[in-house]
Amino acid sequence: MPRGETESSSGVEQTSIRVSKDEIRTILELDQWFANTKKIKLLTAEARVLLFVLLNGTTSSTEGLSIAKTSAGSYFAVLRRLKDAGLITAEVDPNDRRSKLLKAN
Repeated sequence: MPRGETESSSGVEQTSIRVSKDEIRTILELDQWFANTKKIKLLTAEARVLLFVLLNGTTSSTEGLSIAKTSAGSYFAVLRRLKDAGLITAEVDPNDRRSKLLKAN
């Protein structure tokens, strides 16, 4: 059974997983290395954005688009899926009302 999951009478039940910032940084660096050297994306756009937000606490929507490595249209679908899953929130940036700040839940 994967780390962070427990067995319940109705199947597998999710529990919290503890991952250090160093581990998150290593995962993102490994994904970047494969993308640059082998032209392979190991992580989904959702995983890249979520890990980047977890690593940085708060991230601008523009930074999220850069890390997602997708088109703008696909990126907004990624954000919608992360928000619908309750993994992130997007709030108006108080310093720039045109921009959103992404935060992990």
